Amino acid sequence: MPDAPTLEQALPPLARAFVVQLAPPDGGVDAAQVFADLGPDAKGRARRLELMFLPREADDEPYALQFFVLMPFSFELEQIPDLARFLAAVNVKLPIGHFGMSEVEGWIYFRNVVPCPPGPLDPAAIIYTARVCAYVVDQVGELVESVADGSRELEEAFTAYDRRAMVDEAAG
Repeated sequence: MPDAPTLEQALPPLARAFVVQLAPPDGGVDAAQVFADLGPDAKGRARRLELMFLPREADDEPYALQFFVLMPFSFELEQIPDLARFLAAVNVKLPIGHFGMSEVEGWIYFRNVVPCPPGPLDPAAIIYTARVCAYVVDQVGELVESVADGSRELEEAFTAYDRRAMVDEAAG
């Protein structure tokens, strides 16, 4: 039987596009993580892609590699209904992954989970997934923030997103 995939196998492909770091488990996290620096957003705030294997409940379950970006902003409480509607509309058109929020933590995030068979990770799949995550966060993050902080009306954000999505579809 092949060995389990490891996070160390993700480092070489990710290092072709990002500054990466392997972090061992610490007091708050039970598993190792890989951090890939996505560079600052338009407002100069740091962003990073975090990779980790999710816990498995049984040995016959596939391995699940999570790609996670905690957005560098939160939301205003009164914006939660509009933000939830906007994130749902955005997620319908995304090629992979989804935006979400945690009301308890005050987080907005982008997340994608990839099932991985036993054996080494596929370098092409790792870099492709990481690049798509970075692209989505770059292209949509500002719109998400504008709804989250109330600086843009929901209908205006829908229109701006639809315009952006149509341009991307036409270019592809």
